[in-house]
Amino acid sequence: RRQSDGVDAHAAGDDLSTSSRHGNMAAVWLLCSVAVVFWLTAQQPGSSLAVFAAVNTEQRIAPLSYTLALGPGLFASLHGLMVIALLPVFLYLHGLSPSRTGSTAGKLVWGYVATAAAFALMVAASLRGGDAGRVSSVWLIGCYLLLSLAEILLAPLGMSLVTRLAPQHKTAQAVGLWFAGSTVGNGLAAVLGLYWDRWPHHRYFVVLALVSLAAAVPLLSRRRHLDWLTALTVSAASQ
Repeated sequence: RRQSDGVDAHAAGDDLSTSSRHGNMAAVWLLCSVAVVFWLTAQQPGSSLAVFAAVNTEQRIAPLSYTLALGPGLFASLHGLMVIALLPVFLYLHGLSPSRTGSTAGKLVWGYVATAAAFALMVAASLRGGDAGRVSSVWLIGCYLLLSLAEILLAPLGMSLVTRLAPQHKTAQAVGLWFAGSTVGNGLAAVLGLYWDRWPHHRYFVVLALVSLAAAVPLLSRRRHLDWLTALTVSAASQ
């Protein structure tokens, strides 16, 4: 009887391990699928937002009565500078305990929400005159700030979670799926770019805001399950 119980317990443990591995790969597929949206939106500073900066944004700003010229090249470098400036804050907060900063899956949700907010800001800018004329550069600066925050949350944390959840023998496959998502996202960015001159700008940015929110929905609905899988994986690795 004891031997039978031992065999049953061992079989149950094997079934649980197999189920966990399948659940982990399903989570990897989910993360890589929604990452397509991240890569799609990450291409906008070099495409639609660069054109908006050149054609639909005022080229001068006067802080403290000092006139400063703002060319498209400056806006293009602004995004990278913001990412660098925010990185130390991210590293500090990431070093805190998850109970104080939230789970990794939760941070990914906030990353997509920040992306949606960035393009919602551009929708407002377009409706305020950016569809046909020029608007204040403050709109674009605010958009870049939110996109920089989103990139810091989505790029490193997404890749980290994918490699952490992938079973050991499928890590290379998981990384390949992540970069496959990058390829698809870049391709979709090129396709969407064809509509820049066909749509009013606010409609273009509405699409980007909606797909960003759509990416957050499955992560939000599966957040507890992702947190459970992450904790289980970390516990198994420590043992």
